[in-house]
Amino acid sequence: QNVVQVRCSESLSGDVQFTARNGTARVFFGHNTFSYVLPVYDSTVSTRRVKQPGSYDKNAHQTQALYRLDCEFVGANSAPRIEARGRRSDILNYYVNGRAWNDVPAFDTLVYYNLYPGIDLRFRMHDGAMKYDVIVHPGAELSRFSMRFADAGSARQTESGAMRIVHPYGELIDAAPTAEAIRGDGPYRDVGVRYVQYDEHTFGFALNEHVGTDEEIIIDPAITWATYFGGRREDEVTDAVVNNAGFLVVCGWSLSDVFQIGRAHV
Repeated sequence: QNVVQVRCSESLSGDVQFTARNGTARVFFGHNTFSYVLPVYDSTVSTRRVKQPGSYDKNAHQTQALYRLDCEFVGANSAPRIEARGRRSDILNYYVNGRAWNDVPAFDTLVYYNLYPGIDLRFRMHDGAMKYDVIVHPGAELSRFSMRFADAGSARQTESGAMRIVHPYGELIDAAPTAEAIRGDGPYRDVGVRYVQYDEHTFGFALNEHVGTDEEIIIDPAITWATYFGGRREDEVTDAVVNNAGFLVVCGWSLSDVFQIGRAHV
């Protein structure tokens, strides 16, 4: 929960309600937006760029910066009810502007109720990664739901049905979505679903088959890939391949003394 540890600004809409970590990224949740904040390194070399490993320009300056990627829910309710669920046993403490804030609660799940008429949005942590579910209650119109990454270079559907969101420092990939439908207390059944591209930055979802107006639908995309790879100095990837075990193996060189990776081996 955001108490005072995140100072709202005009550019953050002044309404950060909750924060989370997803790998090396911070996520800020507002009333009808959320933002990824990614650590990046900017390099300024005064005379020349390093082309080969083994030496570097002593006049090079490295500065860690933050890049923010905003997502807006287009046409959404400006004041949905937001509820945190699954309070965790751990608590957080902050020291801000000379004042201590103790016992700040932490949660596993965050739900936006009625983000669109009859549509809820649920964020949750699963195996250390953030997932989101779109919950379409009986009779609601799924076509109302759309997400816009205005600052991204592009948001494009891949041949595998995933959504690739490219930004200046890397990319996010949402896996091809899956969906289930349920009527009352009956069993869940799988239904076909896909991304729908509205423009270069905006997308939503559409079902591949008919669903009864008395059925609830739960759409479950997953953030399967998010990249920032590098450090304070010159880095270069010369090759990359996915091995038989499904791991990404990257070859190259780096002059960085601090190297940002998550759940990887060097």
